[in-house]
Amino acid sequence: TDLILDLRVSTDLYLIHGGLQKLVLKDRLLSSFIGKGWWWENVDTYHSVKLRHLQEHLQKDLEQPLKEAQQHQDQTYLIFLDGINTSPEIGTFKEVVCDHSLKGKVFSDNVVIIAALNPFRKRHRTASDIAEDKEEERNIKKYYADDLDKEMCQLVYRVFPLPKSLQTYVWNFGSLSAPDEQQYIAVMTTTTWSQKSFVELVRVPVGQFDQLKLIFIQLIFASQCF
Repeated sequence: TDLILDLRVSTDLYLIHGGLQKLVLKDRLLSSFIGKGWWWENVDTYHSVKLRHLQEHLQKDLEQPLKEAQQHQDQTYLIFLDGINTSPEIGTFKEVVCDHSLKGKVFSDNVVIIAALNPFRKRHRTASDIAEDKEEERNIKKYYADDLDKEMCQLVYRVFPLPKSLQTYVWNFGSLSAPDEQQYIAVMTTTTWSQKSFVELVRVPVGQFDQLKLIFIQLIFASQCF
């Protein structure tokens, strides 16, 4: 996997598509590239802010890493943007990822931008769910701002269509197997289970505590099965 990640970065293919699996890949990126002495910056995306505010947020978050990258040309600076397709102003992220710039200001060559996408996935609806919706619509008519708003109400994640210029960069990381996903959840929740304050708060015998952890992992795993 590390070899594939290196190849993706070296060939400028920086958009990762996936649900929980993108978090796995993010962790692998972090451990792999920090191990090489690369500088890492994680930037949260902004789901509902307007264009001007989004650009202001990004400028503020990227100011320090971009400044340091300019000053240290011999070091690689990797910037990770998560869930960029949850913002209606995805054109701004297109400029950052594809054009390697923000508001026309070009980044240094030693800056690497990697972005993650939430998956386009429709909600699973049973026959009972469909029947209940039809019954509800008889009494309360639903209104949508436009066709896109109507489509988004049927999705697991509220995501916006990608511009064609961004689609070229997408890498579908695929899905984890059930055992791998549960193992990853176990690793990610280890910190919580081992916190002294948490352990003292949960007053249960050791055997039951281990069983509680397994149930918790299974519940998180089940919540990801749409």
